[in-house]
Amino acid sequence: MNTFANRIILALAVLLAPATTAVYGAKKTFREKLAEKIASCEYSFEVVMSKESSRIPPQVLREAKGIIIVHMYRAGFVFGGTGGSAVFMARLPQTGDWGPPVLLDPGGVNVGFQAGVKEINAVFLLMTDEAVQAAYTGRFDLGADAVAVAGPKYAERENFDLFKAPVLVYSTYGGLFAGASIKTGWITPYDRANRELYNTAFGTPEIAMSTWFQVPPEARSLVARVKAAEKGKI
Repeated sequence: MNTFANRIILALAVLLAPATTAVYGAKKTFREKLAEKIASCEYSFEVVMSKESSRIPPQVLREAKGIIIVHMYRAGFVFGGTGGSAVFMARLPQTGDWGPPVLLDPGGVNVGFQAGVKEINAVFLLMTDEAVQAAYTGRFDLGADAVAVAGPKYAERENFDLFKAPVLVYSTYGGLFAGASIKTGWITPYDRANRELYNTAFGTPEIAMSTWFQVPPEARSLVARVKAAEKGKI
């Protein structure tokens, strides 16, 4: 009986071995995880652009010198942690076009979600050179109400002085964050991620402001959507 049982156990082990290997072999690589972060930011951009209350006017987007797309989510129920992703692009002075997208780390952001809010989708338009430089060289403060204001809607664009606000915010919750609050948080350059994406030893500032790096396959769809939006094709 024991011999028979041992044979059954051995047979099951042999049969299950490929499945077990497949499960462990399916562990995501660092680059695959980065691709998911970029995809989540593309999703956030689509959500913001899909709603009349948060859609960015093409004229305003064309005036922006930089853009940060943020996706934050609540990981737990009631008392849960938060996670998220952020992508940044700068408009290159040499060409007037968007430069290579880079990842930022929103690890310093403390998000207080109100009841029923599961995620935040937001686009920050950087309207000054100083705001752009802060985004790719150091800490960019998402909770700085003094410099970030709700961006003008399509009907308001004619009477809005873009250059009075260093940062314009478009979110799915209206205003700065009517459905959630950002508590003294910031985002910083994610150097390790960007070196992996671009296969380079250069840091985030050099990548973001370069004209020689090609957009990685993982980010091409996002870049295409932003360019389509500023042409009014979204």
